[in-house]
Amino acid sequence: ARHACASGPATRAPRRASKMGATTAAEIEPSTSTRARVHFEDVIVTNSRTTDMAHTLWRAVMRPGDTAVDATMGNGWDTVALALMLADLESTSDPAVESKPGRVVAFDIQEDALTSTRTRMDKDLTPEQASRVDLVLKSHDMMEEHARDT
Repeated sequence: ARHACASGPATRAPRRASKMGATTAAEIEPSTSTRARVHFEDVIVTNSRTTDMAHTLWRAVMRPGDTAVDATMGNGWDTVALALMLADLESTSDPAVESKPGRVVAFDIQEDALTSTRTRMDKDLTPEQASRVDLVLKSHDMMEEHARDT
């Protein structure tokens, strides 16, 4: 049985099964040590910006050693955010559990996007963190070719 999320509003009713058999708000178990449940509904209610919502959901599903993809890197804000999240996960993960280093693969078709993202990475990431980011000057249609686990 599913339980109402303790981190959400106290007055919210427990989740009920929909006609399809799924809950009305999907549950994700985050990678934090508390293993608290995060509900999409809670993310929407507690985050006013779409970017904050996305970052909350990414943190909930990312695990040490994951490959994260930024399909449209633009100015590099999300690329850097993903790299920092992976670095944070790896720094707080159980040292007894071996995992490969995580990485970020970011795509864009504009050279200016790569230049902007490199500048942001140089400013916001350590050399070690930046070494785990691959910038690809191609459409995200080529994602499978570049984002395979090795």
